[in-house]
Amino acid sequence: MHTSEDGQWMWNGTKWVPNTTSSPVSITLQSTISPEHSMHSYLPSSLDQKNGLLRIVPFIGTILLMISFFLPYLNIIGYTISALDLIFLAFEFLDFGEFFGGGFSELMLFISLFMFVLSPVFYFATMAVSIVLLATGRRTMSIGILHLGYFLILVLTTVLGTIEIFSESISIFSFLSYGFYMASLAPILWLFQNPPKAPL
Repeated sequence: MHTSEDGQWMWNGTKWVPNTTSSPVSITLQSTISPEHSMHSYLPSSLDQKNGLLRIVPFIGTILLMISFFLPYLNIIGYTISALDLIFLAFEFLDFGEFFGGGFSELMLFISLFMFVLSPVFYFATMAVSIVLLATGRRTMSIGILHLGYFLILVLTTVLGTIEIFSESISIFSFLSYGFYMASLAPILWLFQNPPKAPL
């Protein structure tokens, strides 16, 4: 049997009769939506752009972390210390633990100072892992959470380790510079998932 171009009629050999095998709605949709204007013609390009952006975002976090190592981590009365300089001072700092008292605030201050001095080493390690993950196309969310967790613990111990000196509250926050904050917060971009490759 032959059907009309709109699919609503069939030729039974003698006359045209209504086509009952197809629903009018589906026929109407098929006739009004051409392949050139279907959703599938627009969807892949928009998804590709979004996936491409999400793959670039973690790379930006790694680059920012790398740059931060050359920026001031510490600023003491105008004298700045970069992360690279701080790495060499990390081992010397271990000898000063015996000078801290036994109070809770003093203990928290020592822990925060210890974590701060070791932060460039820890951040460098997380950066190296992120480079490997990005190079192999794997996700960076777990290493980002670990990195930010270290920073949050450091912030907590710093707040608890605030001490009073000459009627003024002093903590290491008073001396931290923008390089440290950049290194600590840039891995937020690692939390953006690298989307898996779309199936062929």
